[in-house]
Amino acid sequence: MRYSSLPLAVIEAMTIGMSIVALATTELPTVIENGVHGFVSNDVDVLAGRMQFLLDNPDEAARMGQNARKLAQERFGLLRFVEQWNRLFAELSP
Repeated sequence: MRYSSLPLAVIEAMTIGMSIVALATTELPTVIENGVHGFVSNDVDVLAGRMQFLLDNPDEAARMGQNARKLAQERFGLLRFVEQWNRLFAELSP
């Protein structure tokens, strides 16, 4: 995860509605908004506290997970890919 631009495992977790807790490395801080989709930090103690918060607050974990799922569908979903692919072909064909 430290060296890929955006880990596929994170996107996969988002698509099934999991809230994210991860190191704030690579592109993750540009995708995951703290308190909205989960939490990112480079402080392991902060991450441990956030994980405990999610365990203690399952409704909040579910809310963030649903936000993560929506974000994954909008930014990384097949429908977005197909729409952009078709738009590109339309622009390039005479």
